[in-house]
Formats: sequence, structure tokens, C-alpha cells
Amino acid sequence: MEQNEPKRRLIRDAAALRKLRGITQAQMAKEVGVPHRTLEEWLQFRRMPKAPGTTLIRRWVDMHRNKTTG
Repeated sequence: MEQNEPKRRLIRDAAALRKLRGITQAQMAKEVGVPHRTLEEWLQFRRMPKAPGTTLIRRWVDMHRNKTTG
């Protein structure tokens, strides 16, 4: 498995959840706590988040996935 595949999967999940919630990338960036441009580059796979960014995205996904599913 490619080294970045778990990050790619997390980013795909985050992008899908963002669309499901009907929020913009700018709104998501504010909720995650990163600049909009940084989030945009992650979502388009131009850059991969380092450990702190991955943790922020994972927390955001976990928090909103729980709200969406139940």
C-alpha cells in the first residue's frame, strides 16, 4: 500500500462529508482550524497534511460523522 493512502482515504472522507453537510471549503477550513488555501490544497491532493493537519481533519471527520449518522 502506498505510504499516503490512509491520508488520501481520510481526505476523500472529509471531502464527501463536507458536501453532505452542504458547506463550503472556506467554512470547513474555519471549522478545522486551517487556512482555506491549505485545506484546498489538501482536498485537491496537491499537498498532503503532516501529522498535526491529519489529526485536525480526523477530529473534524469524527465529530461531524457522528452528528450526521446519529
